[in-house]
Amino acid sequence: MKLSDKLSVEAKDLLIPFLKNQDLDIRSHKDGRWFDQKCQPDVLLLICDCILEYILEDREKKFCKNHIWSSDFFNETVKSFFSKPDAKESTAKNEYDKFTSQPLKMLARAGVLQEKNNKNTNYYKVINFDILKFISLTEKNSLLFIYLYVMETFLQSGFIHYVDEFINNNNKQQYLNVKNKFRILEKDNTPINKDYEPNRIFTPIINVIAFMHYSCGTNRGHISKCKIDYHDLMYNRKNFKDIGKDKNITRSQYREITEGVGIHKEYFVYINKKDIKNYHKFISEIDNSENAIHAHHIFMKSEFPEISAHKENIITLTPDQHLTEAHPCGKTQEISSEYQHFCLIHKLKSVEKSISEKDNFYSMDRYIEVVNTGKPNVKLSLEDNTDTILEKLAIEYRASI
Repeated sequence: MKLSDKLSVEAKDLLIPFLKNQDLDIRSHKDGRWFDQKCQPDVLLLICDCILEYILEDREKKFCKNHIWSSDFFNETVKSFFSKPDAKESTAKNEYDKFTSQPLKMLARAGVLQEKNNKNTNYYKVINFDILKFISLTEKNSLLFIYLYVMETFLQSGFIHYVDEFINNNNKQQYLNVKNKFRILEKDNTPINKDYEPNRIFTPIINVIAFMHYSCGTNRGHISKCKIDYHDLMYNRKNFKDIGKDKNITRSQYREITEGVGIHKEYFVYINKKDIKNYHKFISEIDNSENAIHAHHIFMKSEFPEISAHKENIITLTPDQHLTEAHPCGKTQEISSEYQHFCLIHKLKSVEKSISEKDNFYSMDRYIEVVNTGKPNVKLSLEDNTDTILEKLAIEYRASI
């Protein structure tokens, strides 16, 4: 099977050689937890992010699943966009057990983490920092890792031809065949012995493959009526019980229609912050300083939730710029009006550069919406040139002094 054109050059150069050097043959390692139900792109991205946040560049630091789900970073993030209970509540243990342990087990089997058991607790250590960082950057990277990991596992396990047959002949017969063969593979070579377990694991696996090859996958135990959509792969999605994609509209049209349906705004804030830091290569938009690991809302999220997910309202700053200049004395509920003005000026430069380079990352429409929402008296319009925008901003912020 040819790899999909959706693979980036970086994915091909970094992930494929790495995975080929791992022992992923299910018949030899006999690990029934090489993949599991919660190993979905958005969950994997979050767990990788939490690992990086926990170890803070200390690559020798060991951790277990409890270290991850009891951290403040995990708690705030998972509550925000997965609508999960507070991770520190006593009743939440079962809720988070699989949510954290399953991706960790997969990363260990893939060779990204090292796993050692001590007194019935699995402890982990990062052994491939570059791969972990790559997965944590974007949802797309997380998806590509899962896809390539699954495909290499099936290749090494002598299973790939069943997947080929299903993708090339995307029908009910081939669906039932690959599903049955997967059940046999799991039950014959791992401790899994109940039929429902392979079926539970099969769903996220076959749907990732189907999406990458623009094919039908599985829905409620049957071959899906429609081709698998991006949102079908995510843990954090709406359960479309009675909604199907019209076969007469294109995938891009369907995505435009369904963009954001069932997904919490906080999730898009989180993803956009990551995208912005990655886009600017962790360089401050203010003065090109390195280590701009903070993504700051120019107009506070709590006051202007309607523009909280707009990339034009988020700017990369160094920790010092963020907690000293933007928020005086580190008081994150307070904003420096002078520095806010400064941020809007530099964000305008980023927007104009993006437009000039035609990379479609930023939009002048959204920048104007951000300013007019945060500062209604400015009244920017698309007819305004750069000098006019800067002048209107200067008048507004002089008046607010």
